[in-house]
Amino acid sequence: MDNTESYRRKSTTVLGIIVRIVIFMILFPHMTKPLADYVRNTRLAKRLSTIDVERNSGGKISDSYVSRIERGEYANVSIDKLDALADGLQIPAEEIHRIARGLSAERPKEKLEILAETFDGSDLTETDWAEIEAVVRVLIEQKRSVRSAAPVRRPPTEKMNKGLK
Repeated sequence: MDNTESYRRKSTTVLGIIVRIVIFMILFPHMTKPLADYVRNTRLAKRLSTIDVERNSGGKISDSYVSRIERGEYANVSIDKLDALADGLQIPAEEIHRIARGLSAERPKEKLEILAETFDGSDLTETDWAEIEAVVRVLIEQKRSVRSAAPVRRPPTEKMNKGLK
């Protein structure tokens, strides 16, 4: 493969990535909004400027990058930048990672909340959740009955292994 072919493949790949990002931002503008709003609200609540955020991060994220995040210009912020942003805002990294994934800042504590978050069931009604909970209870009962009915298996002994040879 010559240099021209290599360059053509790289430029096609870069162009493809850019097109995918633009399509993502057009189809899912709401995915950038929670992070943008959260960063701006947190920064303002702590009375920090974007330059303060840059300084607090040890220079790992620039003030202009923070501004672009707040304006929703970045749809997919890297983990390193999220970590730097957390340092800059002086908040736990897990919190900013959750927001970037479209989740709430706090980790759910109830089992059904965890399921709702894991399987994107936030729009389910209380009746839906009652039915799901009933199904889970039945599954747990079935699992317990299978376990109690299954014979206890012992690991093979050395004598058994010799018979196999």
